[in-house]
Amino acid sequence: MRTKVQGQVTVTDIVDHLDALCREEAVAYTELIDARESGRPFLSPTEVWRAARAVLNTSVSTPFGPRAIILRDDVTFGLARIFTNIVSGHIPIEAFRDEARAEEWLARWSRPPESK
Repeated sequence: MRTKVQGQVTVTDIVDHLDALCREEAVAYTELIDARESGRPFLSPTEVWRAARAVLNTSVSTPFGPRAIILRDDVTFGLARIFTNIVSGHIPIEAFRDEARAEEWLARWSRPPESK
């Protein structure tokens, strides 16, 4: 699944997206989130923590699928890294600057384990 983010992102936007994934029973799907066109500032550090708490407090019936977020600039990337570090025990998620690396990381989640 691909999600494109445009304009300024708010905590409400993140929560609404998560709610939509839950309603559509799409939480378990792999998701590539292209936020390279998101407006600055992405979120303040306080808002990053609020968004992370909202994600961590979300009850889902199936485990989250992996998510890769692609970002353009250093500030946005740094804030996204804070977010991913906070929620990574709950959701397999990473921030990237490069789309090919994000897709490669997501593809590793769908590969069967190597046999010995």
